[in-house]
Amino acid sequence: ATSWRKRPRQHSPDGCCICWKLDVFVKVADDSLVFDPLPGGFRDRLCCVVLLKWKTDMTAPGIIVASTHLSKSPENAQMTKARVREYSSLCMFFDKFAKTH
Repeated sequence: ATSWRKRPRQHSPDGCCICWKLDVFVKVADDSLVFDPLPGGFRDRLCCVVLLKWKTDMTAPGIIVASTHLSKSPENAQMTKARVREYSSLCMFFDKFAKTH
């Protein structure tokens, strides 16, 4: 099975995907986050997240799996602010997802 999210920019054909074996896991929940761009930027970064449980023991704690498209170019200091915003948004998103499910 899969959970797929396309990047929000029209000209970006790719996205994020999470795959799992149906005979091993069952999906409990999924969600996605589109990161807010910096001023003058465009919405092109995202994250998808899935909560899976083992079919053999549905009472056991689940596993949260995430796939992201984050800002690149670590050598570009001008992108540091964007990366910090994305990472902090990601942490808040994971925390909310985990508490909700």
